[in-house]
Amino acid sequence: MTLGKFRALPDDERDEMVAAHVLVCSQCGNLRSVCSDPAMDWHPQESVCWPTATRQWGVRRLQDEHKDFDLKARDERGELRMSPLDGVSVWVSDVDLEALSNPQDDVTGGDLNG
Repeated sequence: MTLGKFRALPDDERDEMVAAHVLVCSQCGNLRSVCSDPAMDWHPQESVCWPTATRQWGVRRLQDEHKDFDLKARDERGELRMSPLDGVSVWVSDVDLEALSNPQDDVTGGDLNG
């Protein structure tokens, strides 16, 4: 949300958003009064999220592909060069969008438009 849109909200909606930001921990989602209590017992939990695992695998694969990039390399003006990873966002989809964008590569022989 832009600052202008935030300011255009009714006062009660703005107050509610600010209160949520102040009262709720952005890391765990619990009330800050709960998560900051050193007397609370917390137990690590584990679960697998396959979309997240796939995204992390993609990030590692991309990083490995560019592992030889010199992070201290400078251009002719003495400025640090941009890494091939700067600005790159890795995300996942349950649809093979690459196949959809390259229909000539469709190995199924089917009509991608239905």
